[in-house]
Amino acid sequence: AYDLTQIACTSSSSTFNGYARLPYTKTRDISIPKAALKPGATYLLGLFVNIFNQISRNNSATMVLTIGRSPLIADILGAEEASIARDRAIVLDASSSKDPDHPTFTAFNYAWSCVSSYSGRPDDLCSNGTALPLSTQTEGHHKLVIPPNIFDIGVSIIFQVAVTRNDGTGRSSVKKVKRTIAAGS
Repeated sequence: AYDLTQIACTSSSSTFNGYARLPYTKTRDISIPKAALKPGATYLLGLFVNIFNQISRNNSATMVLTIGRSPLIADILGAEEASIARDRAIVLDASSSKDPDHPTFTAFNYAWSCVSSYSGRPDDLCSNGTALPLSTQTEGHHKLVIPPNIFDIGVSIIFQVAVTRNDGTGRSSVKKVKRTIAAGS
């Protein structure tokens, strides 16, 4: 396979009908590096083939190539399931969420919710086993902090974060973790 290291040609002699030419190769294969083409973009890929030293014996073909977008990856630091002492704050951090298409992007929107296994207290933050929105936090607010002594010992809570981008692509991802309230520190 031919490893293409530069998609965009810079000299005007490197174009054909206004399109960038790919470098010459003697193989049947061409390999384009993973990050060389922009996600969400559409490219017209043309191929011109001739027999060596017989330029008049040739053929060509074109195809439309649309590069799909990768799904976002929502993540909450720490274990999927953990116990936490009742007298300690529950701190959840989704800062490790990412967009594989844009690894340095960090301006996500975060929407946190929870479901509790116990619905006996009317003031339970996640009462009646129903997902109750805790907050909708935007850019830079990737942490959720629940103060100590909110839940009773033995209660299990499933916290969920929905991570989205406000760029019109509709991409989002959800991550859930379970925390069980324990006695002690």
